[in-house]
Amino acid sequence: EEPTLNIGVVEGDSMYQFFAAKSAIRFDDGAILVANTGTGELRYFDAEGHFVWRAGGRGGGPGEFGALTRIYRQSEDSVLAFDHRRRLSVFDRQGSFVRSYDLEYDEANPFPLDSWLYLKNWVEGPLDASRAPLRRAMNRLPPLSVDQVFRFVRTDDEGLIWSREPLGPSPPAQRWTVFDSTGAAVARVQTPLKFDVFQIGRDYILGRWHNEDDVEFIRVYALTRTRGTPVRLATQETLEQSVEEIDAEEFLASFHSTLRQLVGAQERHYANNSTYTRNVADLEGYEFEDVMLDIVSADARGWVAVGSHPRFPVICAMAIGSVTPPGWRQGVPTCAEGLQ
Repeated sequence: EEPTLNIGVVEGDSMYQFFAAKSAIRFDDGAILVANTGTGELRYFDAEGHFVWRAGGRGGGPGEFGALTRIYRQSEDSVLAFDHRRRLSVFDRQGSFVRSYDLEYDEANPFPLDSWLYLKNWVEGPLDASRAPLRRAMNRLPPLSVDQVFRFVRTDDEGLIWSREPLGPSPPAQRWTVFDSTGAAVARVQTPLKFDVFQIGRDYILGRWHNEDDVEFIRVYALTRTRGTPVRLATQETLEQSVEEIDAEEFLASFHSTLRQLVGAQERHYANNSTYTRNVADLEGYEFEDVMLDIVSADARGWVAVGSHPRFPVICAMAIGSVTPPGWRQGVPTCAEGLQ
């Protein structure tokens, strides 16, 4: 119920005040590096949560960011920081800038970093080199319920798959079902409703929590693992995927038409409200075609939407603006891996 580490203040030292801290990583010694994307800074804290150093900042020079998006642990002594301009910068554990390089577009690999799509799964997990075992495991997961557009999954440091259940009306918490490599459900976990999970270690979960005033804190919760035993899943109406029911051209034509409507509707909403919306009901003059659509995220800087069909084997997505997941091409509809 209570975090083992809580970094942040409502008032006080600005280094403990976070603004759009959208990524964080924990090292083996317990130290934590935070990507405070609102200021374009890297902030490093020791294992007790004390501020040690900051690096980066907004700009175009070496070690600066146009729009800091996400950070990755490259080794125990270095990290990678991804800039929305598709540049990766390397920093050491002391905060010194080492070098940077550009991430080139590759049509054969539309998801080069850790946000990627496979079949009907949105995956926050390993980079391309270690995806094969995870793909095999996801092939064994239970089918989605008939009203689910996609399944959001995150991998932990032990190789298990954490599937976040869709949020119903007024949920008390976020619920996860944990699967092993055989597709068997071995655990259920609840995390706080306003807690965004960034990393799941062997004995901890790291993420960002918002209080009732929407102030951000970086938190670590203790995680206790026991020997995995199968968990009975609730019976739900499912629909087996069958590519014969709807072919790729038919679905993609409907998806692109739906996206064109969505772009126009979102721009009209932005003109009146200075922000985009996640709620389709807020969009005037917008009607679904033969596509199940979910606006995954939206704010004043952009939006991301996922589309699918119960009888189509994969999901497709498009992102607009600086909320585009790392490595994706902005404004380009892209379908998941797994479509033959």
